[in-house]
Amino acid sequence: LGLTIGERKRFLQALADHPVVDNALAPAPAAGPAVTRPERRPLTVMFVDLVDSTGIGERLHGEDLIEMTRRYREFCGAAVVKFGGHVERFMGDGILAYFCYPTANENDPERAVRAALTIVRGLGGVATPAHTPLKARIGLATGRVIVSDLAAGGAPDPHAILGSTPNLAARVQSLSPPNGIIISESTFARISGLFECEPVGEEKLKGFDQALRLWRVLREKPRRGFRLSERPRSLTGFHGRAYELNTLRMLWTEAERGEGKVVLVVGEAGIGKSRLIAQLTDVHLPFEARVIRLACSALDADTPFWPLIEHLRAIAGLTGTEEPSESLAKLESVLLGDEERRRQSRQILGALIGLPVDDPDRAKLQPGDLREQTIAVLVEELLLLAQRHPICLVVEDLHWLDPTTQEVLERLVQSLPSERVLMVLTARPTELSNWAALADTTLRLDRLKPDLIADMLGDLFAGYPVPPLLQREVIDRTDGVPLFVEEVGRLLLARAGRPVGESSRANDLADSEIPASLDELLMARLDQSGADKDIAQAAAVLGRSIRRDVLAAVCAVSAEALEQALAALVATGVLDPGAAPMHNVYRFHHALLQETAYASLLRDRRRELHARAAEVLRELDPDLVELHPEILAWHLTEGSKAEEAAPHWLEAARRSLSRSALTEATRQLQRGLAALTRVPTSPANLSLRLQMSALLGPALIGLRGPMAAETQELYAAALELCEATPEEDSHFPIRFGWWRLSPDFHTHIIRAESLLERAVQRADPGVLLQAHHCSWASNLNTGRFDRCCEHIESGLAIYHSADYRHHARLYGNHDAKACAHGILSQLRWMQGRFKSALSEEAQALAWANEIGHLGSRVHTLDLTLLHRVYRRDLPEVLERAGELLSFTREHGIADHGAAGLVFQGWVIALKENAAAGLKLLEEGFARQREIVTAEDFPVYLCLLAEALMAAGRADEAVERIEKERLEFERIGLAVWMPELLRVLGDTVLASDPHADIRARKLYAEAEAMAMAQDVPMLGLRVAMSEARLALRTGNSEGVGIRLRNTLKALPEQEGQDFKEAHRLVSALDKAFGSVSM
Repeated sequence: LGLTIGERKRFLQALADHPVVDNALAPAPAAGPAVTRPERRPLTVMFVDLVDSTGIGERLHGEDLIEMTRRYREFCGAAVVKFGGHVERFMGDGILAYFCYPTANENDPERAVRAALTIVRGLGGVATPAHTPLKARIGLATGRVIVSDLAAGGAPDPHAILGSTPNLAARVQSLSPPNGIIISESTFARISGLFECEPVGEEKLKGFDQALRLWRVLREKPRRGFRLSERPRSLTGFHGRAYELNTLRMLWTEAERGEGKVVLVVGEAGIGKSRLIAQLTDVHLPFEARVIRLACSALDADTPFWPLIEHLRAIAGLTGTEEPSESLAKLESVLLGDEERRRQSRQILGALIGLPVDDPDRAKLQPGDLREQTIAVLVEELLLLAQRHPICLVVEDLHWLDPTTQEVLERLVQSLPSERVLMVLTARPTELSNWAALADTTLRLDRLKPDLIADMLGDLFAGYPVPPLLQREVIDRTDGVPLFVEEVGRLLLARAGRPVGESSRANDLADSEIPASLDELLMARLDQSGADKDIAQAAAVLGRSIRRDVLAAVCAVSAEALEQALAALVATGVLDPGAAPMHNVYRFHHALLQETAYASLLRDRRRELHARAAEVLRELDPDLVELHPEILAWHLTEGSKAEEAAPHWLEAARRSLSRSALTEATRQLQRGLAALTRVPTSPANLSLRLQMSALLGPALIGLRGPMAAETQELYAAALELCEATPEEDSHFPIRFGWWRLSPDFHTHIIRAESLLERAVQRADPGVLLQAHHCSWASNLNTGRFDRCCEHIESGLAIYHSADYRHHARLYGNHDAKACAHGILSQLRWMQGRFKSALSEEAQALAWANEIGHLGSRVHTLDLTLLHRVYRRDLPEVLERAGELLSFTREHGIADHGAAGLVFQGWVIALKENAAAGLKLLEEGFARQREIVTAEDFPVYLCLLAEALMAAGRADEAVERIEKERLEFERIGLAVWMPELLRVLGDTVLASDPHADIRARKLYAEAEAMAMAQDVPMLGLRVAMSEARLALRTGNSEGVGIRLRNTLKALPEQEGQDFKEAHRLVSALDKAFGSVSM
C-alpha cells in the first residue's frame, strides 16, 4: 500500500481494533455448524484484489488510507456473507473467501459468482476519502480440498485449506482485468446456465502442468424472486414412466401365465430405476404375488451369494440373537417342499448363511460340488415358490453383483420360460455385462422432460404454484434426473428456514439454492445433519446398511446420543430405518450419499474408524467375521493394520476358490498382497506373500491369460521371492507358473526338465505329478509326441494313487487328469486312433464336470474343441464354441473366450458368411496374442487361412502364414506344423495356380515332418493335397502310391477325411490308371 513501517503498524492495529465483517451475519441454514474435524469437501475459493492499491496509498494520508481500506473490506465482506460465503482472511488489499464452508449450499459456485458481481458492480460507489473510485480483480476456482475448522486454536490458520484450488483461484485472479471476474473451467461448468460468460482461452499457469481453460463472467441472466409453501415429507408422485410401467405390467401378465420374463432396467444413478420398480410392486401387483428383493452392494461385491444370504436371513426373521437350533428352525419354516426336502435344504442353506449344521455327507463333498449343490437348492427354492405364487424377483444395482450370485440368477433364467417369475434387474448404463443379451426386454430410462420436472416440483411443494424461474433453474441444474429434482426441492425447503416435513411459510429465495452438481448437493445434504454428520461418516465406513449396535460401538457414544443422531439423520433423509424384524438396521437413503460421506473422511479419521470397526465386529458379530473374513480383512487393511489383515484376505480367497468364485478370489488375493507391501519383512509375511502368489497366479491365468502383463508381473515378483527364501510348499506352484510363462518353447523344455529334476530330488509324488504335467505339455508343443505320452502315463499313475483334485487351484488353474485326457484325445486322432480319441475326450469332459472346478471345465472344453476341429466336425465345433463363449463370458475368463471366437468364426466363415466369420476370427486371434502363449496359434492360423481363402483373399493368407511360420520356427513350436505347411501349399496354389513347384516343395516338407512326428493323419492330409494337385496338373509323380500306402497304414478308417481320400484314389485311378498307383 505504499506505507512506511511505522504507518503499516498503526494501520494494521487500527483495522484490528475495528473488525470490518462478521461471518455470523451470514444467513445460516437450519443445521450445520462449522466443520469440527478435518474432512474432504468441495469448495469454491474467491480471491479479491484491489486495483492500483500502491497508487492509492501514495495519494492518501495514513488515516484516510485506513478508512478507505476499512470501507473496501466492509463492502466486499458484506457481499461475500450475503451470498453465504465465509471471509477467511484479509491480506492487506486482498481478500480470501470460501463458499461451501463451513456449511455447504447446493449452489455455492453460483453464490460465489453473484458475490463477485456484486463487488465489481458496487465497489465503485463506495464512499471513500478524496472520492477515490475503487476497482477490484476477482478470481474464482472450484474443486475438492481438505478443510478443517479455521477457528480452532484461536487465530485463523491460513494453511487449513489444502489442495490446488486456492492456488488456482489466486493465479486466475492475477489475470483478471479491473472490475473483471475470471473463473476456472470447473466453476464455469457449474454456473454456465445462469451467467453469460466469454472464453478467455487456455492459459499456462505457474504450478500447473497443463494449460487451463478460463472464462470471464459478464453478467447474470434475468431472474425473479419466488416464495415457497410448506409440504409434507414424502416422495414425489410417479411421473414420466408410463411406457416403461406399462411394459413391466405387460411382462408381469405374461409371467403370471407361466411365461417367465427377464427385464433389464438401465439408467444412470438417480434416474428413477428403483422408483419405477416400486410403482410396479407396490401399486400394480396382485395380493397373491410375492416380491423378492436382492440388493447388491459395492462393499459386498466380493462376497459370494451375499444378496441371497441377506434375503434368507430376512425372510427367516433372523436377528442374530437366537440359538443355532432356533435359527435353523426359523429357516426351515420358510422353506418349501416335503419334509425331507426342507430338511436337506435347511442343511445346505443353513451352512450358506453361517449356521452350524451337522451333515457328515455334505462334509465329504468337493468344493465344486458344494457350490453346485447350493446353487441348485437356491434355484429350486425360487421355482417351488413360483408354483404357489407368481414372483417378482427384483435385483437392484446389478453392477455390484458378485459373480456367484450372478451364476444363480443366470441358472434361474434358463428355467424362466415356463415359470411364473418376472425377474427385474437394474443397472447403470456402463456396467451391463452380459445381461443385456439375456434379458427379454431392456428398458432404458431417459432423463425427464421439463413438463414432468414441473409436475415433480408441484408435488414437492405440495401444490403451491412454482414460479417459472424456479422451474427453469431446476430444469437447467438437474438435467432431468429425478433424484436431483427431489433432493433439490427438499434442500430448498430446508434452506428456507424449517426442517423438511414441518409446516411453515418459506422466505424469499431470490438467491436461488439450486445445486450445480451432485457433489455439492450431497455435501449439502450431509451438512444438514449438523453435528450428527460425524455419525453419518462413521456409518459410511460400515457400508450401505448399518447395524445400530455396531455403529454405537464404533462411534463410542451413549445409546441416547446415538438415538438422537439417528433420528436426525432419518429426518434429514440421510438414513432410512429398517422395517421389522430388521428394525435395528439403518440404510443410507442413497448409495451416493454413503459414498459422499465416506469420501469426505480424511485418511487418519478413516483409518481410526476402520480399525475400530474391525474390533467391534470381532466382538459383536464373530459369526460374520468367521463366515466372511473379507469384511474383517477390508476393515483391518483400511485401518492400517495390514499385517493383521493379510491372513484374513488369504482365508477369504481360499473360501472363494472352494466355491470356484474365481473373480472374488482374485480381488481378495490382490488386496492381500497389496496389504503385505506395507508391512515389515519377516519370514511369516514372506510366507504369506508366497502362499497368496501361488493361488493368485493360476487365477490370473484363468481370468486374464498367461501373457497378460498382470500375470507376468505377479510371477516375476513371486519367482524373485522364491529365490530369496528357503524352499517351502508354495515354491513349486510358483515355479510351475514360471514354466507356463516361458518366452518360447525351447525354454519350455528347459524349464520343464529343471522342474522334473527338482521334483525328483524332493521325492514328493504331488510335485512329481505336476513336473510330468509341465513335461507332457512342453513335449506336445515341440512335436515330441512319444515323450508327451510317456509323461502323461507317468503323471496319471501318480494321480490315481491319491487325491490330487485340489491341485487345480495351484497349478495352471486346471486339473492334471482332465488335461491329460484332453491332450490324449488330440494325439490319438493324429495317430489315426479315432475311437480311442473319442474315449479320451469323453473321459476328460466327465472328469472335469465331476470335480466341478471352473478352470478345469473350461480348459477341458477348449482341449476337446481342438479335437473336434482336427476332425473337421463343424456342427459340433460351432455348438461347443458357443458353449465355451457362454461359459467364459459368464465367468470373465479372457483366455478361452478368445479361443471360442476363433472356432466360431471359422465355422461361420466356411458355412455361412465369410466376412462375418473372418471378423470374429480376427478378433479372437488378436485377443489371443495379447493374453496367451502361442501353442495353439498354428491351428488358429490354419483356420484363418481357410477363412481368407473362402473370402477370396488367398494372397493375404499366404503372407500371414509365411510370416507366422518363421516365428513358430524361432520359438520352437512344432505341434500342428505339418498341417500348417500343407495349408500354406494350398493357399499358394489358390493365390497362383502356376505355383505347383513351390506347392510340391511345401507338401514334401509337410510330409517329412508328419513322418518324423509319427502323425499319420496329418500325413494323409498332405497326400490328399498332393493328389488334388496331380489331378489338376496331370502329373502324378507317384502321388497315388503314397496316398494308398498312407491309407493302409492307418489303423482305423472313418470320417470325412477317409471318404475324401478314397474319392481321390478313385479319381487318380481313372486319370492315370492303376500303374500310377
